[in-house]
Amino acid sequence: MFLSLQDMGFELRDSMAQGIDECLVVLMFLSKEYMNKVRENRLTDNVVFEYNMTINWKTRVEADNQNMFIPVIMESFETDSGFMFPDDPRVYASPY
Repeated sequence: MFLSLQDMGFELRDSMAQGIDECLVVLMFLSKEYMNKVRENRLTDNVVFEYNMTINWKTRVEADNQNMFIPVIMESFETDSGFMFPDDPRVYASPY
């Protein structure tokens, strides 16, 4: 977990990538606004960067990969496969 400029350094994306890479579990709190940014694929947005890094690094299926991605649905929103709700028991399935 990184919270301050001292912890993160001046290269925000490098620090984000390092933080995601070095942790075993990523909790990602998903809201409508967050998912809209992801859906719009604004590559200059740190939200999209964070989401893509997490999906690519933490959902790989490999024998030695013990990393986890846990999405926390904060509010209802629509996805390509239907609606997601905060109490939805579906397990996230990686598209990769």
